[in-house]
Amino acid sequence: MILGVCTNRKREFLDHELDEVDSGAWREEFSTVIGGDACSKRKPAPDVILKALLEIKRRPGADCWYVGDSTTDTVAAKTAGITSVFYNGADGNPPWLAQIFPATPEHPHKPDVVLADFRDLLSLVKGCCGSCLPVKPT
Repeated sequence: MILGVCTNRKREFLDHELDEVDSGAWREEFSTVIGGDACSKRKPAPDVILKALLEIKRRPGADCWYVGDSTTDTVAAKTAGITSVFYNGADGNPPWLAQIFPATPEHPHKPDVVLADFRDLLSLVKGCCGSCLPVKPT
């Protein structure tokens, strides 16, 4: 499994944030890290996602997932041709989700999966590609 970070944040702020999480220990988990200033167009344009895929030598497809917490993330993922996983951190109910993802001609993009808890993401990953997950010593 290959992991990356794609964000609209400027790279300098992103680097600072990554350094703060577990004293920078997470950096080694990511094969690519793309800040919004690496491309001429920011999300909802798919440019940062497509740049990340290019760096890891992958083509867009359903087996590539983008986890995001905004409609902008969902639009970028769907426009890039990959699976959109929406983290519903605001704990929005189904009517709220239908409002922010109306599936109208003007706003056609909907996430492929909606998660309210990041623990569900691990279950989803294990269910889809459990055999490809690296085993880390505890």
